Amino acid sequence: MVYRGAITRIADGVFTFENTNYTTSNLHNGDVFIYNDANESLYNGYKVRQGDLFIASGEEGANGLIPSDELTWVYVPSADEPLVEIGDTLGANKSNPNFSIFRGLDDELLTFEIATDDSLQVEAVTTNKTKVVTLKHVATKKSNATAISKTLEYGSNGSLEITIQDPTEIDSNGHILQVTPKTYTLKDTHAIIEAAPHAGNGNILTPVVKVDKVDTELAPIAINSNTLAVECVNGSSTEAAKINVELQWGSF
Repeated sequence: MVYRGAITRIADGVFTFENTNYTTSNLHNGDVFIYNDANESLYNGYKVRQGDLFIASGEEGANGLIPSDELTWVYVPSADEPLVEIGDTLGANKSNPNFSIFRGLDDELLTFEIATDDSLQVEAVTTNKTKVVTLKHVATKKSNATAISKTLEYGSNGSLEITIQDPTEIDSNGHILQVTPKTYTLKDTHAIIEAAPHAGNGNILTPVVKVDKVDTELAPIAINSNTLAVECVNGSSTEAAKINVELQWGSF
């Protein structure tokens, strides 16, 4: 077989050769031509595509050429092998990392897709022929809860309950799988201590404080003297307690 050039057109079974020196009357047995028109053509019921081959066949005469009336063509559909193509999403920098593989124009072999929910973000970056797909957590806040103010009056001896959501199951990636409500009770055990009038009785002064609004006597203080007369007088809400010390005549 000898390659002779290209066929640029086929119309009604008639070939147009790129090299006009060739006609159907000066071909040899085994002359090969390639069809190079981008448009498909029909030949003897075959759909001819660019890249298909035609081989001249027939018995050569004394001049080494095939008589036109004895020329037949052997059709080799070399361009019928389907091309495997990958969809353009593989080479595009899109947030969608999907791509498809086709055999020919219509035969889809595989579609690859990464599906995520609202908690994941997909980023796809293509460098040369390498596509890197990165999955990230999406930082979302579902809602702003209304703040609840809880107070406990100091010294009230009251209690306050606070409920929290305690993480009770966490996976190896640190994701919280389960929470359990847990209630804590806070109790105010502080006493309110205030000043109160001291009590006096003879030479005994008894300090008094108010604990949670109730008078509480502390350890009494005895004030003694061998030469002086001591008298302790009760205080009031407006006057302080008094310690009167008088000199006793005839005691020295």
